[in-house]
Amino acid sequence: MLSQQQLEQDLRSLGLQGGMHVLVHSSLNSLGWVCGGAQAVVSALVSIITPAGTILMPAFSNWNSEPAGWRNPPVPEAWHAAIRESMPPYIPQISPSRGLGRVPELFRSLPGVQRSAHPVCSFCAWGRLSGELVSGHARDCQLGERSPLGALYRADGHVLSLGVRTNSMLHLSEHLADWPGRSTERQGCAMLVDGARRWVEFEDLATDDSDFMLIKDDFERETQDTRSGMTGQAQSRLVRARAIVDYGRSWMERERGNAGSVKSEQ
Repeated sequence: MLSQQQLEQDLRSLGLQGGMHVLVHSSLNSLGWVCGGAQAVVSALVSIITPAGTILMPAFSNWNSEPAGWRNPPVPEAWHAAIRESMPPYIPQISPSRGLGRVPELFRSLPGVQRSAHPVCSFCAWGRLSGELVSGHARDCQLGERSPLGALYRADGHVLSLGVRTNSMLHLSEHLADWPGRSTERQGCAMLVDGARRWVEFEDLATDDSDFMLIKDDFERETQDTRSGMTGQAQSRLVRARAIVDYGRSWMERERGNAGSVKSEQ
């Protein structure tokens, strides 16, 4: 059993401190049996970080996206037009996240949390820099410089991964890097425009996370910038956002396009 107090002890041992600005990725199940579940995890994070710091979590509503790009699962092409016409618009106060787990979905409802305006790849933040991190989230820059990831990078924040290898900061590396084959793609979503629901299309970078695991493995092997340890039953990691982003950018510019690099499935 993992109590909130034990969770706080594990997180402090990992290096989490009050006043940090930290992006959190989490898997509640990987922690083991947590007394209080997601509420205990969120409460532990708030207790450690305090209002002097900032907690940032993804709140992606990627069900509200161009249906032609859906893969898990795909939908019949005959449905695409109807989906574009009937998808409910993104509303920051009520639109649920999807596929991120119970911790970020509970965090989204925490008093004082602010959510960015991006209708597909929003983030939620609590604490001193919450407004700064989530404001100005450009529609055509889901995970780049004009997103909360870019703001966290500028704030010299950290990334905490609890029982997962996920690190969405590498998408910021993609936006900053230049590699052969870099391109944009047409995307779409439902949102409110002057109070009315509209299906809005926009261009953004075509991202590819197929080599992210390689980048993270190389980063941990070649640098001393990752603090790792157990949080309950979960292997967890704490890393400076700038360190992983800068490394990822250099890696992509060096390796992407090489014959041996990993390619995304088209």
